[in-house]
Amino acid sequence: MKKLLTLILLVLPLLCFSDSTSTRPPVTIVIFGSTGDLTARKLYPAIYNLALEEKELNENFSLVGVGRRNLSAEELHDSVYASLDKFSRLKPSDKSWNLFKQHLVYHKADFSLESDYLGLKELLAQQDQKAGRPGNTIFYLATDSSYFPTIIHNLYKHGLVDQNGGSKFSRVIIEKPFGEDLDSAIELQAFISQFLDEEQIFRMDHYLGKEGMLTLMKFRFQDAKFESLFDQKYVSNIQMTLSETIGISTRANFYEKTGHLRDVVQNHAMQLLAIATMEPPLGLKAEEILKEKAKVLYAIRPYSSEEIAQYVIRGQYSSGIIEGKPVIGYRDENGVPKTSQIETFVQAKMFIDNERWSGVPIYIKSGKRLPQQTTQVTFNLKDNPFQIDAITIAIQPKSQILITRGEITEAYEIQASPCFAGREAYENLILATVQGDQSHFVTMDEVLSTWSLLTPVLKHWSTTPENVLLYEAGQWGPEAAEQQLQQDGFEWKVLNSKNK
Repeated sequence: MKKLLTLILLVLPLLCFSDSTSTRPPVTIVIFGSTGDLTARKLYPAIYNLALEEKELNENFSLVGVGRRNLSAEELHDSVYASLDKFSRLKPSDKSWNLFKQHLVYHKADFSLESDYLGLKELLAQQDQKAGRPGNTIFYLATDSSYFPTIIHNLYKHGLVDQNGGSKFSRVIIEKPFGEDLDSAIELQAFISQFLDEEQIFRMDHYLGKEGMLTLMKFRFQDAKFESLFDQKYVSNIQMTLSETIGISTRANFYEKTGHLRDVVQNHAMQLLAIATMEPPLGLKAEEILKEKAKVLYAIRPYSSEEIAQYVIRGQYSSGIIEGKPVIGYRDENGVPKTSQIETFVQAKMFIDNERWSGVPIYIKSGKRLPQQTTQVTFNLKDNPFQIDAITIAIQPKSQILITRGEITEAYEIQASPCFAGREAYENLILATVQGDQSHFVTMDEVLSTWSLLTPVLKHWSTTPENVLLYEAGQWGPEAAEQQLQQDGFEWKVLNSKNK
């Protein structure tokens, strides 16, 4: 058994998602929302690592931050350095920092003022002319989603993006969530498609940049012997866990507007589901992978109103113990109303109505203040030729494949794929955008299919009087979540990949 697995894992690293050639065109990356938390924690470190440590960006690049604060060059450098020093996986040396800061520029702007876009256009033109760049530009919208239409409209209106292509490119990365429900997603797409071609739109879900997601896809499809196990003949149920030990921190305003279903389930969880259950693509070209993902998402059985109450459980954490330390409940977090009914936990039961997965229950558990930080998908098996009880693919904190037989679980390390080369998710996705590779991003078909499934859940919650179920921080959710599986004759299994 172990020998067979070793053979498979040696093959996996040789292949990549995309057929894109590795190109390093000169580019300017413009970040709207450059003084925000996402930029500090993820974007500045990602771009620094790609440019100075990995040498994946053309050395003739520029990084322009756009924000509403007044920042001098010194203040900009201080804030970016603090970001790299605290959050970057590779810390800057004096030499690398002095090189990197030469590429940094800041532009103060009110996102709703047209004059500020004219100023940005002039700045970019001057920067490109001075450096001899052709005008390739990536706009990263790291703002509240309410600003997306305004920013994109003004970028188009003032000639900062061009639908006609030509010798230069302009691309726009849009952070999740794409819309708040089905109607708003359709409305947003209809609006921005007036100004952008689909090839210019890169809908971000950072889970798609994780190396473990690639491992999941390749493990399912690379070896025919294992591929034969992944269907209703041998799989009794599928369990997907996306758990966090952290609470909401300072994100009360965001969470009160969004909730966990919009924040995690509609995007991260559904992408994990799509990759875990999709049919084998005809090839590894982007369009073939994206087509199969959309097909399986559309095949998920819609909920009736009665099934929503039975199949979808929402919870909210109360005070408890996490990693041996007491933590407060959600309603005691700063900025959260004492009567809040916003969910921090969702467990959902689903079925996929196709030949492969007919009758196989799929359970998704996702929440904050749970006992363990992990993302994993487990295929629980019944009678099969290999006498395996379960196959678990761990996405994080460590990318592994875990094989369970009885009481014994064996862990198999995954070699870093040259596609992702041990990089972090945002590094991979920014690099993919530079290369024009959309295989790691979310299509509009995927957005529509997931919102079609989950919008009725949101409507049901908004019109029903049931209170959100409380669970103690450090537990695996409300009691009803465990009872859901027990009633179906199963139990939830979460493997600690960190310690295997």
